[in-house]
Amino acid sequence: MKKISVIIPTYNGSKCIKRLISSIQNQTGLGGDFDLEIIVVDDCSQDKTAEIAKSFSVKVLSTRENTGGPNAGRNIGLRAATGDYICLVDQDDEWATTKIQKQLKLMEKVPICFTEFYIQDDNSGRSDLYGTGSADFEFFEENETFLKTLARKKHRHRYETPYLGSLMFDKQLTVLHFEEFFGKLDFDWLLRLFRDQRTAKVSEPLVIRHVDGSNLSLDLKYRRLDYFYARMIYEQYEDDFPKEVKAAIKGLNGTRARYYYKMNNMRKAREYFFQSKMNWKTILYIITTFAGSDFVKKHFRVFGT
Repeated sequence: MKKISVIIPTYNGSKCIKRLISSIQNQTGLGGDFDLEIIVVDDCSQDKTAEIAKSFSVKVLSTRENTGGPNAGRNIGLRAATGDYICLVDQDDEWATTKIQKQLKLMEKVPICFTEFYIQDDNSGRSDLYGTGSADFEFFEENETFLKTLARKKHRHRYETPYLGSLMFDKQLTVLHFEEFFGKLDFDWLLRLFRDQRTAKVSEPLVIRHVDGSNLSLDLKYRRLDYFYARMIYEQYEDDFPKEVKAAIKGLNGTRARYYYKMNNMRKAREYFFQSKMNWKTILYIITTFAGSDFVKKHFRVFGT
């Protein structure tokens, strides 16, 4: 029987950690199709996160001091994991009960599997599907997912880059560790994970990514680090994949523009929209930076992945 190790880096997650662990422990097939190892790595929380996690009889580890991001915890979890397959999850995620069971079927054929997902805005109640829904599952040839991730390829204006919280991968890939200098960024790790690998996708949203405005992805400091770190990473691939890198930088500028748009900094939003891929949607964004942005933000998801 295969063992699945689930790694949860957490910090001040007392409001959501119970929901997450419950959704993992309620997986169908547990004890029959697979065994489960849950590793919570607490980044010196100031609330009762660790205490709540321990009440579920899971393995709880801790960083020596607060590191300011999830990557140190992810690396601690990767070193501690004993499973045949590894899953990484953020504390504000939630899993469908069939996630592990459906991914396991594909892991017999590939070393990496991911799923589609929802983004659930817990303030507004809005839920958006991120995926194509084109088949029950899809297989991707060597480097296909790597190139999509590198180029920030989109389908219907949504990135096809797999969400880290939906991944399941072979234990042999645990030798790949996250950077800890910035401590928060996973883009480089995803590229290294996918390079030269075949992958598969369950074309069903089996993860809910909860957002409420306090998520790390909306933090200004994080967005700055993410942008400049990504630009630095692209330089490493520029010679081998010039077409993909060029497209990626335009996509990165578009993401940065939409972040500023969401945060009501319209001058900065326009600056980056003009450096992004120019199409009718970008033009409408630029126009509404002068008037109409409140309507757009109320009725459409501007930024969230």
